Amino acid sequence: MEALDRLSIRPASADDTDVLHSILVDCGTEMRDRLGLTHWVPAFPRPLFEEQVAKGNVFAVGDRKSGELVATFTLSRDVPPFCDSSLWSKAGEPALYMTHLAVRPGDQRRGIGRRCVAHAEHICSVEGLRSLRFDALAEHEALLRFYARLGFLEVGRYEVFAREMVAFEKRISSRASRR
Repeated sequence: MEALDRLSIRPASADDTDVLHSILVDCGTEMRDRLGLTHWVPAFPRPLFEEQVAKGNVFAVGDRKSGELVATFTLSRDVPPFCDSSLWSKAGEPALYMTHLAVRPGDQRRGIGRRCVAHAEHICSVEGLRSLRFDALAEHEALLRFYARLGFLEVGRYEVFAREMVAFEKRISSRASRR
């Protein structure tokens, strides 16, 4: 738990781009080598990642003690273009969409991903949004179980780039609605 207390999560800066993109590349390589999953190889294109950093959508997760970046994720109110938005419980309702959650392979299975998701839920609550949404590759069964343990519900499946995706959603109790 002490290691999780040392985490800092902040919007990424242009100076973080090299390290954060390399985390995406390393995660893709690790999933390919360990699980045979190739959906992140090649990684999310660098120019598109830089655009997301410039928009303030990418988060950098670092270890306060070492100063090293260990994870990244992207949050946006925009539905990713490949998603079937009709799957969501209240399609069209303002929500946050999480993409590119990646924890450096050597730091996985330590609760960092769980902390990133909790941070995304917190942002939803503070901004008065009612849902956190994302997708995962249907073949990545361990990841599907992870999201289910965090309280996310499968709301549907769709195909993109010849791969079956699972759409997940978690309804969030917003601070604005509790006033």
